[in-house]
Amino acid sequence: MSLVSKVAASQLMMWCVTVGATAAVAQAPSKPAPSKQAKQATSKPTTSKPATSKTSPKPASDKSTLLRWKFAKGQRLQYLMVQDMTTAVLALSTTATLDMDWQVESVDNDGTATINYTLDRVRMNVKAGAQPAMEADSENQDAEGDLAKRMKPIFEATIGQTGSLVISPLGKIDSVELPEGMADKLKSAPALGAMAGMLNEAFFKQMIKSAGLELPEKAVTPGETWTQSQEIKLPAFGRQAVKTTYRFDGVESRGGRTLAKILPDVEVTLPDADKSMEIGEQESSGTIYFDTSAGKITQLDVEHSVQINVPFMGQKFTEEVGTVASLKLISSASDEDTSAGVEPALPTGERPKSTKKKAK
Repeated sequence: MSLVSKVAASQLMMWCVTVGATAAVAQAPSKPAPSKQAKQATSKPTTSKPATSKTSPKPASDKSTLLRWKFAKGQRLQYLMVQDMTTAVLALSTTATLDMDWQVESVDNDGTATINYTLDRVRMNVKAGAQPAMEADSENQDAEGDLAKRMKPIFEATIGQTGSLVISPLGKIDSVELPEGMADKLKSAPALGAMAGMLNEAFFKQMIKSAGLELPEKAVTPGETWTQSQEIKLPAFGRQAVKTTYRFDGVESRGGRTLAKILPDVEVTLPDADKSMEIGEQESSGTIYFDTSAGKITQLDVEHSVQINVPFMGQKFTEEVGTVASLKLISSASDEDTSAGVEPALPTGERPKSTKKKAK
């Protein structure tokens, strides 16, 4: 598969994760950011906590907190996501910026909502080694350049197209409807190469269902944890198992809002991978801010890195890959000041350094 094909496939998978609105912990093993210290994939997950500045707000309360997603009919939520991916050996770096739109169609008596989701815009920047950077923007689909031309069929199949999903107050995504004809259109996209035939409707639905931030059934106190396990069948890799341990770090008062601070820790394994390919050390850190009153994520910053040991010409080499993702609530039509007091997502390269722990 060509470099552009790999990038296109990677960004397409990332889009599938993003439509789950949180995208908080979806990590693909074929992606990446180098790291020398970490933890073994087989070890028990240990939550890492990003370094905080001296001016960071202190927790407002140590009381138990009930976390629930909350929706209102007619509500509109707009999110901005930025995801950076890097590989050490291949020297590949990609940045994708996605504008997502959620509109609540209906809400059941138990709080379960049917939501129409739309991907409004995608901007991509790709750089491989010393080669000039390549760019693509869904708002300029006639732009020159190899990446822009190859991404055009993908943009046409996805941008502005609306699908739907059903999400419970606990964040469980129960059913997904894709934009009409999207899967069939993508199968003929030349930028995806051999991957196109593997990206069927079932694959996309599976990716979206696994993307939500699931919340604990009971109220939690600072220090308590809960886990979310997901399994996704990836083309060429087989099953990808992702286990995320969330740690509740208390609540903070920002701009008059009460925000729950959640620390995610991600562990990725490939149960079906050939024995010659192994996941080595990996680490993760990050922070999710969840508005307890409005019942939605206001901001997220997550880092994950992993070492993958792969065979090449009779020898093994270690590729170090990593992702840095940020998600921010831009506006909420039914609660315009929801994001007030939430610090802006940090620009690429300026996020707080993670606290790293190596597996024993």
